[in-house]
Amino acid sequence: MRMTRREAIGTALTFSLIGNLSAADGEVLLAEAASAGDLMSNELQLALVGRLKIDRDGKPDQLPLEAKAKHLFWERLDPAGKPIAVRHYREATSESAVSGDRNKKQLAGDRRGIFVYRDAGGPLHVSPDGPLTREELELVSEHFETLAIPGLLPAKAVKAGDTWAIANDAAQSVCHFDGLVKNELVGKLAEVKEGIATIAIDGKAEGIEHGAAVKLAVAAKMTFDISKSFVTRIEWVQIDDREQGPVSPAMDAKVSIVLTRSRETALPKEIEALLSKRPAEGKVPELLAQLRHVDPNGYEFVYPRDWHVVVKNDKHLVLRLLNRGEYVAQATFAAWKPGAAATDTKAILAEFVEATRKQPGWEPEKVLENGTLPAGEGRELYRISASGKQDGVEVVQSFHLLGGNGKHLAVATVCNANAVEKVGARDVALVSAIEFTAKK
Repeated sequence: MRMTRREAIGTALTFSLIGNLSAADGEVLLAEAASAGDLMSNELQLALVGRLKIDRDGKPDQLPLEAKAKHLFWERLDPAGKPIAVRHYREATSESAVSGDRNKKQLAGDRRGIFVYRDAGGPLHVSPDGPLTREELELVSEHFETLAIPGLLPAKAVKAGDTWAIANDAAQSVCHFDGLVKNELVGKLAEVKEGIATIAIDGKAEGIEHGAAVKLAVAAKMTFDISKSFVTRIEWVQIDDREQGPVSPAMDAKVSIVLTRSRETALPKEIEALLSKRPAEGKVPELLAQLRHVDPNGYEFVYPRDWHVVVKNDKHLVLRLLNRGEYVAQATFAAWKPGAAATDTKAILAEFVEATRKQPGWEPEKVLENGTLPAGEGRELYRISASGKQDGVEVVQSFHLLGGNGKHLAVATVCNANAVEKVGARDVALVSAIEFTAKK
């Protein structure tokens, strides 16, 4: 049975609630206990150098990739609570370059407070101040998982030279797998000197992330303060080999991570303010569990996290729906500008329907649905759905035209013919959530 990331992080953190242990002469107790109310300060630095592997005009090609990231955050623990951790990010930034094309991400000032929940499928990161964007979620959820650090230790007394297998739950969490396939990570007490234990972690691991197979080779070093029973520094290096997935290209890279951490006693005002925002009974409000997208073309919407952004530019937005890592459907958004002859609703719809028939590679066979759907006051939503072939593949394709505030947005969704039941009404819900805004 494959463990999910949420179960993995929960198990790794719960495992750290150890009982009283003692060490014999010549042995060192390597265990880090986590208690409710523990407060840590973390600084993370990441550097990545690698290559994206793509197909260009039917031929394999490689694009040089570089990235760096920095995270500074306080983290208050409550291993048995809801949430299990409360974080405030003083800084969360990343910068990447693919063939010289640079992209910067920064956590918004009103989204620096984050709750981390243990849920059925992976850790759930939410902001109490509103839904995160996909980029903001990546910034706060895809860095080295500090909650898994206690699980990297053997939680027993060992001597210099002794080794131990890294627990599957901890390996899955620090490798950032949605599902663990193979874990060959091994810890070793390398040296004890002046109250500091130096720990090495080496080996290989394989897993699945967002539907893509990933292989890692790890060489890491941890510094453990014996008197404080606390890991103060981690230098983590991994060689990353990723196959192409439904929402990401193939990649190989060397990733270097440096984490420094310390225990704190004084509760920062930012953490105190976050604690006052914890939801009653530990339940996550449905809105906060979703993501938000604000488009420069004058529309925005919130959407479930199983939709992933794969293309975002001035003309199009493309999302893909995953179900347990499996590709299910794709949605493409584009502004629709009626022609000069289309002056009323009936003419606009006729023009839109004609355009769907002429879509390149589309061979409609049977119309499944054709008509308007409820869209709210001052809005109009038209949907035509048909089975047929897209570039020779049996699919069901639905075309939506949403109108409001004098604007129109076209959304085309497509799925394989055998995935219709998995999609259900999720494409309609996606389109119905769109609100028109002033163009930015």
